[in-house]
Parts: sequence; structure tokens; C-alpha cells
Amino acid sequence: CIANGPLTIFMRKRDRATPNCSVKWIGEYRPMSDQVSQGSDKQAFENELSAIARAFDVDGSVAADCRRLADYLNGDFRSLSEQQFDFWQKLSPDTNLQDPSVIEIAIDRSATFSQHKLKNFDSSSWLIQLAGFVSHHFNRGLPMRQILAVSALGQRAALKTLLQREDISADEKVGLAEALLMATGAELAVTAECHSHHERQKNKELRIEQTERFESDISSTTESISEQSQILRQQAMSSSEVAHGMLTKASEVATASEQSAVAMREAAQT
Repeated sequence: CIANGPLTIFMRKRDRATPNCSVKWIGEYRPMSDQVSQGSDKQAFENELSAIARAFDVDGSVAADCRRLADYLNGDFRSLSEQQFDFWQKLSPDTNLQDPSVIEIAIDRSATFSQHKLKNFDSSSWLIQLAGFVSHHFNRGLPMRQILAVSALGQRAALKTLLQREDISADEKVGLAEALLMATGAELAVTAECHSHHERQKNKELRIEQTERFESDISSTTESISEQSQILRQQAMSSSEVAHGMLTKASEVATASEQSAVAMREAAQT
């Protein structure tokens, strides 16, 4: 469960001034509410992630073994984070991570996060951090397979380090390795759920946008038809007035003609 190594610079940072914030890049804060749904939806999402993790540790034994593993790997988290960082840069070179001092901070924070997760596997804090990490890289357009690959490399490096320890008995190594594998399964499942969550959110927003566009188009079309109908009514009224005027003129001409004919008959008789 040495998850996502140096990539934790994109995740959460706590201090007194920003008790519920996450870090997109070092020094840039973004509220957790920007990364997952607001209000009750946000809480429901966090509860769902916690339920996924609990499924891999029903009786709490995995969390207990993870705490012991964290103690054994206490001096190795930095080197494990360096390995993950190198692998990540090979998969996805990032021009924002070229400054050596920034890289050092990233690796240190990653090591701190990895240790925190092992020591607090039964808490929700690492789940929220992981959700923020997945959210950021989903928005960057990175595929889930790439995120999972980095995570898998971290698990492999941690397992290799564990097996090389000579101060741990073979039986204890088996138990710790089993805990590591269960924690790995939980992390991968949570990662997949977070990614799917953002896919669903994206599709939902797309459908809403399409619906709003359709409604806007319908409204514009209806308004255009109404305007055209008004123009046609005005044209019809104008044509009616013209026709009425022509009929009046024709009636006047007919009357004048009749009067002329009468006058001519009367003149002829005299």
C-alpha cells in the first residue's frame, strides 16, 4: 500500500489555515469540494470509498499489519518514493516538475503520505487524498491504466524491500506481505471507483450541457417561428387592406359608370 509515491504533491496538505484543502501543485490550494460532489453527495462519495476499503479489512487485521509494516519500512519510504517518481516521469514527463528543489519537496511529501497511509489504513484520510489525486489527473486527461501502473510499481518496490529484510522472520514476512497485497487491492479498487466517479460526473455534465443546448435551440427556433408568423400576419393584414382599397375603387368606378350610362340614356331621350 505504498500508493502513488511522489505524486502526492498533487493531493492533500493540511495546516491550521487550510484544514480541508488539497494541493494541485505545490503551493496552490484547492478545496476538496472542488474535486468531488458538494454537500451530501460529497459525503456519500467518501462513505462509498470507505466501504470499499473496509471490504478488504473486515476485522481490522490488515490495518494492524500495515502499521507494523510502516514501522519496518520507516527508513525506506524516501527511496520508495524516489523509485515511483522516476517511473512516473517516464510514463508522463511533466514540465512543471523540473526544479530540483520542487522535486525534493514532492518526494518528501510522497514519503510522508505513504507512511501515513500505512499507519492509518483504517482511516478515511488517505482515501480523500487518493480521491484528490485521481481527480487532478483525470482532469489532466491521464488514463486510469497509467495511474494504476504507478501504484502497482510502488507496491512491487515495497514488497521487494520487505522480502529483503533479514531482521524479519519468514512467517512474519508472509503476514505482512498478505496485508500489503490486501491494501494494494483496496487502493486499486478505490482508484478505479474515483476514476469512474469522475467519468460519470463528466458524462452527466455533458448530458446537461446537451440538454440545455437543445432547449436553447428549441427556444430560439420557437421565437424565430413566432417572429415569422407575426410578419406573415402583418403582411396578410396589409394585403387585406390593399385588396379592400382596390375593391372600393372598383365599386366607385362601377358606380360612376352606371351614373354615366344613366345620364347618356336620359340625354338620348331628350
